[in-house]
Amino acid sequence: MHTAEVTDSGARRPAAVTVHIDELLADPSHAVRVVAEAESGSRSLTLLDPIRLGADPDLDVVALRLLTEATAGQVDLHWDLAGEPPWPLRTVVHLHPPAGAANAAGRRFAARWGERFRFGLCTYRRGPGFLALRDIRPDGARLRTVADGRWATAFETLLSTPTCPTGDAAAGRLLDELLTAGLALRLGAGRHVVLPFRLRRWPIPYSAV
Repeated sequence: MHTAEVTDSGARRPAAVTVHIDELLADPSHAVRVVAEAESGSRSLTLLDPIRLGADPDLDVVALRLLTEATAGQVDLHWDLAGEPPWPLRTVVHLHPPAGAANAAGRRFAARWGERFRFGLCTYRRGPGFLALRDIRPDGARLRTVADGRWATAFETLLSTPTCPTGDAAAGRLLDELLTAGLALRLGAGRHVVLPFRLRRWPIPYSAV
């Protein structure tokens, strides 16, 4: 859905992209599409429903995917929390912060998130045959590492599916290591989310990351 935006001077801005949570739950791949649509047209993206993180694994998967993609694309995202998530702030602080929340606890969490967020805190970059991961989120150990060969393949597998494939020993081992390092989040019903977002282009100035 698109909504027209008009400036005080009467000039028309590119239409905003809007999406409901139910649309994302009905088709998880829709999160990637709406972010790409907003990014390609330099439009803002608005989630029309507050998000309650940590209560529903299916919702967590699509919501965190949308936040990850929007952060990677540096999309102007507008969204609210429904309440305080059950996770430490460090888990999500590298993702685009909410504007507010539906209750006082959520608003306090959102305010801290906004204060501590900056672009590039927890990322991965693709190279020829390898992945470079960096985690400089506050309140935890800093990490820089490179995955290549089967470990790069396993990382891509974990990115592509919220359930670790049965029988994929490398993916299973890597998921355990990512969970221990705080680079993945285990959800209910056997689901997981890989937390770093892809650093697709350097911001200007590049020293920002």
